Amino acid sequence: YKMLREQGRLKERHWMDYRPYGAVFEPKHMTRTELEKEIRTAWQLAYSPSNVLERVRRMRDRKSVHRAIFTFVTLTFRGIYFRQMKLRTWLRILWDYRRALAEVFAARQPIPVPKPARPNPLSLPESPAVP
Repeated sequence: YKMLREQGRLKERHWMDYRPYGAVFEPKHMTRTELEKEIRTAWQLAYSPSNVLERVRRMRDRKSVHRAIFTFVTLTFRGIYFRQMKLRTWLRILWDYRRALAEVFAARQPIPVPKPARPNPLSLPESPAVP
């Protein structure tokens, strides 16, 4: 804060002047608008239905309660960055995330993948009998 203020890069001094989700300082190598656009893009990628589904699938070996908590928290935090105030908006979100939700609440247990047998390095191959 002090460094940005001394460099004249701190744009808003009073908390009442802050814009929600807006940059309050001037970045060095881009404009505030460019920074805000990049942050919004990162949020959209992180909270996209396909990325959430991928993360849920990587959690297949975890308990279903852990997957459910992860999905609930993800959708809740998504609401911080993208306004979800109306029932219609929530219904749309549930529809968009239906695959991830189905993965979480599926009754099936993950199928364990058998590990290939590793040779025992301590066992020696049998040598042919010497006449």
